[in-house]
Order: sequence, then C-alpha cells, then structure tokens
Amino acid sequence: MTISRLGHILGFYQLLDMLSPDLKARVNIEAELITALGTVAVLVRGAWVLKSAKVSPPLSGQMEAIRNYLLLVLALGDSDYFEKPADLAAKVPTTPQIVKALIEPICYLEKEGWRIKVAKDPKFEANHPAVVTRYLKSWEVGKTKIADALSATPASPQKTVAQSAQAASGPARLVQADDAHREIVACVTALLQNYGVLDHLQIKKKFEECLEGKSPLFRFPTLTPDTFKQHSKQLAAVLASGLTSKVGSAYYLATVNDAVTDTVTHFSFYEISCF
Repeated sequence: MTISRLGHILGFYQLLDMLSPDLKARVNIEAELITALGTVAVLVRGAWVLKSAKVSPPLSGQMEAIRNYLLLVLALGDSDYFEKPADLAAKVPTTPQIVKALIEPICYLEKEGWRIKVAKDPKFEANHPAVVTRYLKSWEVGKTKIADALSATPASPQKTVAQSAQAASGPARLVQADDAHREIVACVTALLQNYGVLDHLQIKKKFEECLEGKSPLFRFPTLTPDTFKQHSKQLAAVLASGLTSKVGSAYYLATVNDAVTDTVTHFSFYEISCF
C-alpha cells in the first residue's frame, strides 16, 4: 500500500473508513495502513500529522525546523491546546504570523487557544499501544535533534520580505501584467493546496499575508503590497477563472469532471488522502 496524497492531519479510523471495500477486507489492513502512514506522517497525540518534509508546497529548511518544533510541543504537551502564537514565536526564530500559518492547518482556534483538529482516539490507542508508545518515545528521543535544528536556523528579520525588497530597490517598480497574473495564480494555488477550502475573505487575508512576507506558504518573486495595487483586480479574476471551483462561498482547486480527480478533491474537504 502506498499513500500518494495526504491532508495535514487525520484520524486513523477516519481514513480506514474511506478505503474501498477490497482494501478493508485485507486481513492485515490496519498494520498495512500504519506502515504506509509512517512514510508520510507522524503520530501526534493520537492523530496522524503530515511530516514537515512532505508539506506541499515545500517548506524552507527554517520553516521545516520550526514546524517540527511546534509538533514536538504538541506531541509532548499535557494539553490538546497550543500556547498562543505570540508566546510560541518568542521561543522560535520567527514571527507570530508564521507560527499561525504553520499550525492553522492542524489546529482550530477556540476560546482556550489553538486545539488540535483530531481528538485522541481511544480505539486506536487500545488496538495499537505499541505504535503509540513507539512514536511517543521517538518524540522524546528526537527532542535534542529538533532543538539543534531549530537553533541552527537564522532569526527572522524584523522587516518583512516585501519591505526588505522595497528598501533594496528604492521606489516600487512596475510589474508586467502577465508576470503579476502568474504570481497571483501560483499563490492562490499554493493556498488552496495547503488549506483545501477557503472562502473569499480567507483567501484575501492569506494572500495579503503572503504578499507582506508574513507567511511561509508562498514568496512573491516580484509583487509587493505597493506594486500589487496596480493589479489588484487580477485576484478576483483568478478566482473566477478555471483555476477554482466554488460551492456556496467556498473555493477549492478546480476539478475536470473526472471521477478520480473529483474524489481526490472531495477527500481534501476532510483532509483525507487517496491511494
């Protein structure tokens, strides 16, 4: 069994229920699934979370180290809740905005703080205690390595990427419409690949975070907040193009009316993979 696509977080039996009857009928299907998951995910408080090295679009070495540290904090913590992004950012070489971008795909923001999206599964823990123990030990053993990788990453600059580019090049230069369109398409694609489904306001907010250099999900080669003003209508045009499909107020990457592709997209709503 090979996992070719995986959401950021999912429960074991949630995924098992989505398998075809033929796969479910296999004698050792749970063991096979655990082995397959181990190639692309790690066990965090009973939930399977995508490995940082498998995130798409790929994270930089610094962002990968920071995400691994955040997973470590959650895996070994006493609560299903994260600390506040600002408190976490004080412990890692980055900003609260980037911490938020990294934990948002695996956590919900509630009154008490950021809570992991998939609750502990007593059934999985009872059926596979050795697996749970093995991953918990791996987090304990890996603490030093993860901390060393984090300390080796450079501190984030106070200025945003866009501000640094502006300071280096002087007044904002013109960006050709075709170049702007390609960058906007690439950013929207990266956002929807990461989050699966977003409404218009969420896309706009996360797009602006990327534009200001506050998100690790996409870096604009040429567009800055100033130069984007010349092309701001293109974002709405991209969302209305064939790149996306829409259900109610939710946008997701368009399908092509192909059964396989549509199934993959449907799974992404539940952050489940296909095989």
